Amino acid sequence: MKAVWKILIVLFAALLAGVALWAVLLKQDVTPGASREKSLRTLAVSKDVVIYFNSGGWGNTPVEQATDFTPVLYGVRDTLALQGYSTVIIPFERTTSGISGKVADIKDFLVSFKYSGEALANEVKFITDTMPGKQVVIVGYSNGGALTEKAMHGLEDNTSVYAVVAGVPRWYQDFTSSRLLILTNNGQDRLSDGNIGALAVAVIEAPFKWLRAKIEHQTLNFARAIEIPGHQYPWTSDLVDPPITGFIDSYFKSR
Repeated sequence: MKAVWKILIVLFAALLAGVALWAVLLKQDVTPGASREKSLRTLAVSKDVVIYFNSGGWGNTPVEQATDFTPVLYGVRDTLALQGYSTVIIPFERTTSGISGKVADIKDFLVSFKYSGEALANEVKFITDTMPGKQVVIVGYSNGGALTEKAMHGLEDNTSVYAVVAGVPRWYQDFTSSRLLILTNNGQDRLSDGNIGALAVAVIEAPFKWLRAKIEHQTLNFARAIEIPGHQYPWTSDLVDPPITGFIDSYFKSR
């Protein structure tokens, strides 16, 4: 039995080493291709403001399925509409489908979203450089908020770009700007304040919540089963709507 365990440990270590090597060798493109540029121009050309959306988790959740944060996304859109600005929402998917996409995201995760942050910054720069007068608001949640902060760091001198982030993990918080609104539920978000104990409990409880949902024939993916205290941002909260509305109104004057 001990020999079997040793073999399994060696195989697991080899697997991890292989994934790590794959991640190192995997090339990640940070420049939008011609087809992406054409798509961006088509979507943005007739609008006043482009709203980029960065979801949490793997960063590839469709807008209509990101129910934990779409109320905030739509709140930003509706606030801009009340001020007289037309908008378009463009999701930024940092993770592509398949195993290689997941490996690339893990690599990006370990370097604080260096690659996806640069890729997003390049897309935004393309929009503001080729369509003068266009303004951009980037909205990000959790890991998507960390990616947003990384992109804003590269767009620090671009005064046409603003950002709203919520629930950014504590270990990624390394950039501030007057054009960046950071929400932490007034310090109550345990992920944003780096409370390791609360995070550990949430992760340990997740498999049981996921299994119970399966037994009860409910739809619940594993990421959603990780319920971190204070990591929810309902638009109706006094810690969400008022600061975001005030931030948007301060930069986008009524037309």
